Amino acid sequence: MAHFSDRYRASGANKEAQKQLMQLDPTYFTFISWEPTVTLFEPRGDKAYVDGFFRVKAKGEANALKWPMSWQQIINEHGEWKWFGNQK
Repeated sequence: MAHFSDRYRASGANKEAQKQLMQLDPTYFTFISWEPTVTLFEPRGDKAYVDGFFRVKAKGEANALKWPMSWQQIINEHGEWKWFGNQK
């Protein structure tokens, strides 16, 4: 959760709700890697719109899955880019 802004919002869920979702979903515990690939970076001041995909690999799986990023925002906070969510 260190990579999420404290002001994170995605479809109405804040950082704490996202954390709880990740802890409650048993599939999150099987991931051994979660690598973002950004194919679009559109800066707007201290924020940027990004799109691309995540390459996710689960424990015991030979191949990684490719999940869409679905047009997210990141924000530069104190020199670090953090996930800001899909808020407008």
